[in-house]
Amino acid sequence: MKKFRFRLEPYMRLKKLNEQQKLGELGKIMQRVNALQAQQQQFEDQYGLVLDRLRHQFHSHSQSLADIKDQYEYLAALRRRSQAAAQSLAAIQQELDQKRQAYQTARKEHRVLELLREAKLAEHRHAIEKEEAALFDEFNQRTTRRQPLDKAGGNDAIPHTL
Repeated sequence: MKKFRFRLEPYMRLKKLNEQQKLGELGKIMQRVNALQAQQQQFEDQYGLVLDRLRHQFHSHSQSLADIKDQYEYLAALRRRSQAAAQSLAAIQQELDQKRQAYQTARKEHRVLELLREAKLAEHRHAIEKEEAALFDEFNQRTTRRQPLDKAGGNDAIPHTL
């Protein structure tokens, strides 16, 4: 029996490496996106906390104008940082989409080769099964031809010595 050999195996390995590289690139940019999202969320959370604290302080006791001004400047700085993070996310979104598309293309190319290999392997197995069936048929035909001759001749094949 012939051993299965897929001629495009080296090419398929290259496509798999390319897919893994594209996945790594996508992972790196996703880390950047996640970090920017976490940073933006942190700014938003901090903004909400400071704003709530300011509301509470207005109702409970009076504050100096300088303190109020400082807190509003801090709120404005938090808002600018949050907006800068949002702008960075928007800028990186196009790169993220490109990396995602590159990975999907690489995945499809590799998958096509995997499917082709599976089809060729199934074809090879079918050919082997067909070959084995032909060998068994030939063997059965040879043995069935001999049996009638042996039965018809009786024990003539064994010489009698009496």
